[in-house]
Amino acid sequence: ATKLSDENPDVFDLSDIQKVLVEIEENKRELHFTNKKGKTCSYKPARYEFTYQFKVNIQMNHPFIKMISLKITKEDVKIISEMQDKEVMVQSNEKYQESLQVANALKDALES
Repeated sequence: ATKLSDENPDVFDLSDIQKVLVEIEENKRELHFTNKKGKTCSYKPARYEFTYQFKVNIQMNHPFIKMISLKITKEDVKIISEMQDKEVMVQSNEKYQESLQVANALKDALES
């Protein structure tokens, strides 16, 4: 915005921050394939698309602002995996780890 007042920003003192929490929202959807007969089938073992959304929630002690929730990534982080391989895939996914690092760095900065 050309004028900050046009955006109606929330202004608060950092001492108003009570608690900062990193939230990782996970959603999963089972993936299927169509066999030669045109039937939709599950993979064996089952495969899933996991999507992750990273947020930093700031709890406030302010008369007008109780909670600020900041989304860290523009797009969800997607990982396709079998259930037993999910943690390995999460640990090796660069975008997941980068998003987690940014969220934790923001949390640390606001808490200090």
